[in-house]
Amino acid sequence: WKAPATFLIHVAFAVILAGALVTHLWGEQGRMHLRESESSNFYVGENGYVKQLSFAVQLNRFEVEYYPDSYAPKDYISEITFKDGGKEEAITISMNNIATHDHYRFYQSGYDDDLHGSILIVTRDPWGIGLTYTGYLLLLLGMLLFWLQPNSQYRYVLQLWREDRKTSANRIMRWLPYISFFVVLIIVGLVMFLRWTSAPLMPVLRSPFFPLHVSVIMISYILLAFIMINGFRAIFLSGKKDGNPEKSARLMRSSQLMLMPALFLLIAGIFIGAVWANVSWGRYWGWDSKEVWALITMMFYSLPLHQQSIRWFAKPRHFHGYCAFAFLIVLMTYFGVNYFLSGLHSYA
Repeated sequence: WKAPATFLIHVAFAVILAGALVTHLWGEQGRMHLRESESSNFYVGENGYVKQLSFAVQLNRFEVEYYPDSYAPKDYISEITFKDGGKEEAITISMNNIATHDHYRFYQSGYDDDLHGSILIVTRDPWGIGLTYTGYLLLLLGMLLFWLQPNSQYRYVLQLWREDRKTSANRIMRWLPYISFFVVLIIVGLVMFLRWTSAPLMPVLRSPFFPLHVSVIMISYILLAFIMINGFRAIFLSGKKDGNPEKSARLMRSSQLMLMPALFLLIAGIFIGAVWANVSWGRYWGWDSKEVWALITMMFYSLPLHQQSIRWFAKPRHFHGYCAFAFLIVLMTYFGVNYFLSGLHSYA
């Protein structure tokens, strides 16, 4: 209650979970199979039930668009017509381009081997999506207002860090991470831009959400890597006979200042991905292995921020050790999931 922005962030998570519950209880999802020049007014749900629609959907044409001089698919396109009473509405569905009619949403999902049939995902979840997106907006607002929140723990640590940086050694170490951070950021940005604009991408990746989602998370990972380096430096110092507790405390304050923006960027990246997933294939969370490990990473790095309630993290030795080895979860999320697990993100 004494920290409105922080309180709003926690309320936002509660709203997001409430939206997920509404989706689970009352949301509808299934598949519709269409052949060219044929229409259908039903879809098959996830549990095998048949859901009748008050309108019909006709597939006029299906096409696979390829990259020039290549057999790599660029997009999957279904040209359909909604027939509702005496009204007809023609629309094109492709990857990252959905169709909406009577609160139902239609997504391109698959196609027949002969390229004359299309498989669409059909969803209906107006209340769950609305509530969940409200939670996303509250979360964004809370994270933005957090930086303006007076008398916060972050501002207190920032003041201590400003006093620490007066030494020449701290100034040098401060500029080295800054330079490294921006160099890596520029490299990541260039790589993502070139990959998105020139290289043949899977159709689902041809979305403006792709570079935004990946760039935000990569910046977060870079900050977490610096925190990990700080942690091992502090562990090394504490192992020496003439260990410097004050230097370990300064490194802790430096890591604390990076942890909050790193976590906020990670959270933002996760929910940008959730919106992208909802736009692409009709659900914002599917418990895919990559999603699960991203959630685990977020939860693990959230714990050290709660030092007032978890006093164990108030000791520099505990904080550094935890943050140093927590980076293993980042490595599992970024690399391990792709090599050891399977899922929708196997291409990443």
